[in-house]
Amino acid sequence: MNAWVAVLVAGAGSFLMRALPLLAGDRLHLSERWLATLRHVGMGGIAALLTLFVLGFGRDGGVAGLLPALAAMAVGGALALLRRSMTVVLIGGGAGYAALAWLVAALG
Repeated sequence: MNAWVAVLVAGAGSFLMRALPLLAGDRLHLSERWLATLRHVGMGGIAALLTLFVLGFGRDGGVAGLLPALAAMAVGGALALLRRSMTVVLIGGGAGYAALAWLVAALG
């Protein structure tokens, strides 16, 4: 049940991010760089939620599962801001997740 709630929230967030320029009309002027970044936000959010679901977020004490996911979103977001391809964003986010998950496991 929680997975469906997460998917619905991610879908609503993705819809709002994509609809914001249409809803705001001429009052909101975003650069092409921000528009390109917003195109990937929904997919990044869904990927992060699915990763948390698959890895069983919450079973390992909470924060230990959250930190790698935040690292993955930060790396993926930075690569998206640099206008890298979706493949590079996904590989970078996965590498960020793996690195911090390994660090958290090694430290604790």
